[in-house]
Amino acid sequence: MPGLYIHIPFCRKKCNYCDFYSIAYKESLASDYIDVLCGQIKNLEGLSFSTIYIGGGTPSVLERMLLEKLLGSLERFIRCSQETTIEVNPESLDLDKINLFKERGINRISIGVQSFQGRILEGLSRIHTPEESRRAISLSLKKFDNVNIDLIFAVPGQSTEDWLKDLEEASKYKLTHISCYNLTYEEGTVIHRDLTLGRVKPVDNEEEAVMYQEAIKFLRDKGFVHYEISNFAKEGFFCRHNLGYWQGEEFLGLGPTAGSFWRGKRLKNVSSVEDYIIKVKEGFMIEEEKPSSERLLRELLVLGLRKTQGVDFGSLYEKTGRHPQELLRPSLEKLVKDNFIEYIKNNTEIAGARLTPKGILFFDDVASSLL
Repeated sequence: MPGLYIHIPFCRKKCNYCDFYSIAYKESLASDYIDVLCGQIKNLEGLSFSTIYIGGGTPSVLERMLLEKLLGSLERFIRCSQETTIEVNPESLDLDKINLFKERGINRISIGVQSFQGRILEGLSRIHTPEESRRAISLSLKKFDNVNIDLIFAVPGQSTEDWLKDLEEASKYKLTHISCYNLTYEEGTVIHRDLTLGRVKPVDNEEEAVMYQEAIKFLRDKGFVHYEISNFAKEGFFCRHNLGYWQGEEFLGLGPTAGSFWRGKRLKNVSSVEDYIIKVKEGFMIEEEKPSSERLLRELLVLGLRKTQGVDFGSLYEKTGRHPQELLRPSLEKLVKDNFIEYIKNNTEIAGARLTPKGILFFDDVASSLL
């Protein structure tokens, strides 16, 4: 079964590093938007989804009434879903909302902690405090068995010692999943502008690599499986929704800027809440592309390589009708020679590929060479 993604594009404040689409929260606009979403969800009658992911933006910023309305419209899908995740931020989460999530069938919470240190949070222009993060985690763990937190490393002014303190504090909770993202300077973000103007000094590449390697070692020692480049989980708690993306499974995206991979086509929604509300009556998928078998193979190969277990070439052939060894042999051989990837073999036959430790550090280079 496919996955369902729902984008809630509202935040109390836009973080300086964020390049996801979001706008300042306005209750009246949010109300109109949720009405439109609920109408679309009603029209999905007859479909089933293996996973549901409500992301943002900040879904927890919605008033309880709007959350009730949205989750009520999803009720029949949640009953059939193996995993239903909602993203929350510490400053907009309280016990009342946690109880609502539990009552309505959500079984996975993802908390945008980013750091347990005030100075680091300020550098990321986060509006919550370390104390609010601790409270959000503690409240969530009282009701949910599956809780993820997001952490960010390589923040200007952050040392490896600072990063290890964050990991150490995270390990004190009975979390089932931790996502560790290196700070990136995406064009159009405030932090990219500050970098261009010399207002911030990035962590150098060598220290960033050390931070990442320390995270891998630390979390493995704490019993987490490093199952994807940025993701660590206890056995049995891998994020099923995201695995669907990396394994090239179909998914449907609702909301402005949300994408879909649906019935062999890539779809992209309009890029503003206001336009989305207007356009949804005409058909919310405004950009449509049917990728060639070669393009689809390249995309699915790169996505599959994000998983530390690697990617199965037979599965790629089934999805695209093309085999990586036939289409991309020179590129693959060079990556093997340069120790970025290694082949997975079944006896003497090449069955797939996975990143080497070096390849994990230089995944962007690997992806560029294959795309």
